[in-house]
Amino acid sequence: DGRDPIRFDGRVLVQDENKRVESYSATFDTRKHLLELMGGVNADFPKDQGKKLLQKGTAQKIKNPEAQETIRERTRLVCDRFTINTKTHDAAGFGNVHVTQKGKSARSDEVKYFHKKDILQLRGNVEIQKENDWLKTKFVDVSISDETFTAGDEVEAKFQLKVED
Repeated sequence: DGRDPIRFDGRVLVQDENKRVESYSATFDTRKHLLELMGGVNADFPKDQGKKLLQKGTAQKIKNPEAQETIRERTRLVCDRFTINTKTHDAAGFGNVHVTQKGKSARSDEVKYFHKKDILQLRGNVEIQKENDWLKTKFVDVSISDETFTAGDEVEAKFQLKVED
C-alpha cells in the first residue's frame, strides 16, 4: 500500500499491561506488523505477567511447580535488537541477549518466542545458570506447553543431584 515504516529516534518506550520495552530507536512496519527496537534494548515483564503472554490455557496446564514459578516471576531481557510481531505476538531478541529472573540467568546470541506454539528458542553461545548449576551449548529449545527442554550440540553442564532418602 506504499506506506513506509515509521521510524522513532531518541529514547523509545513501548508499554502495555504485560511488558515495558525501552531502546534508543525503533521502526514500525505496518505492512509486516513488525515493531523493531534497536540499541540498548531493555525489556521488563513484571511479576505475574508472563502467563498472560502465553497461549490462552497454557499457564493452567503447567504441572511442574518450578515451571509454574518461572512464568510468575519478573523477567528482564537485555539485547541489541528486539522484534515483536503485533499480529502473531512472536518476539525475538538479537545480539548480546541476557535474560534474568529470580536466581536464574540465560545468555545467547539470539532468543525467539513463537507464540502460537509456546516455544522458546535460544541460539548461539547459550549459557544458562541457576544458582551453582549451569549449562553451555549451541542451542536450547523449550516447549512451554509440553514442559520439555532440549539442549544440543556440544553440551557442557555442571549440576548437583539431590539425593532423597
